[in-house]
Amino acid sequence: LAIAMVLVAAAMGCDRDIDTTYAAVRGPSINGVAAFVQLLRDTGHDVTARQYLPSEIDPEIVTIVVFDDSFTALDSAAAELLTEFLQTGGPRTLLLVLRDSDGAIDYLRDVLSHDELAADRRDRAERMLCRLEQAVAEVTSVPRPATSPFPDGLAPHRRSSTAEPVAVRIRPRMAEPERLITARWELRRRLEPDAPAQTLWMAGEDRLLVRRRMDEATILVLASAAPLVNGGLVDAGNRPLAADLAGLLPRTGQLLVAGSGQVAGGGGGG
Repeated sequence: LAIAMVLVAAAMGCDRDIDTTYAAVRGPSINGVAAFVQLLRDTGHDVTARQYLPSEIDPEIVTIVVFDDSFTALDSAAAELLTEFLQTGGPRTLLLVLRDSDGAIDYLRDVLSHDELAADRRDRAERMLCRLEQAVAEVTSVPRPATSPFPDGLAPHRRSSTAEPVAVRIRPRMAEPERLITARWELRRRLEPDAPAQTLWMAGEDRLLVRRRMDEATILVLASAAPLVNGGLVDAGNRPLAADLAGLLPRTGQLLVAGSGQVAGGGGGG
């Protein structure tokens, strides 16, 4: 996962504006997912990455990873498309990654922690950080309703500090013991599935990753993309979380990564 560090370093050039494009499947955006896409390929997955969901899903695709770019709800066209995909028959897997953070916040905090930053750039970074923190706090202060059959409801949760590292408990699989991984992950809302779902990751009482079976299909929902974006993968705790998540996805058939919960009009973008 050294690619994540390279991408972030490219975005940190002192004479350029940082790229904060959310869930960009290519390029050095702090909020991009190019490093996670590469991780999937490195772990044996046959990956196609598109910026938008295609209007029709190729029958060879058996797994879809969607980085929903909405803070509020899954797009109705995407919900219909993904439901049809899950109901086509045979094993199908959907990983829905929700939006609940902004990787640029951590990046700007790190930049401002260095005394050598020039006064004009420090002022600019402070103003940008203030705007981002206010904007993200506002959009995550309200619930996100679940879109049936997806257990993707989010509920705001009061915490003393969202910036503290979290201890993520990973449910044991097979004969493995339960694992505890401390990661740099701002928790703002927690999953509140509208129906029973198996919890795979928890932090305290917060459900972070859940799984629901639907006939032969499997739905996974991750509460936030924070540990998967390029900026997040620089953290030593987030990297094993990303690897664990990749291990939950089948290596058979093709896997589609979509960097948006929007459906493209011409069969897919990017």
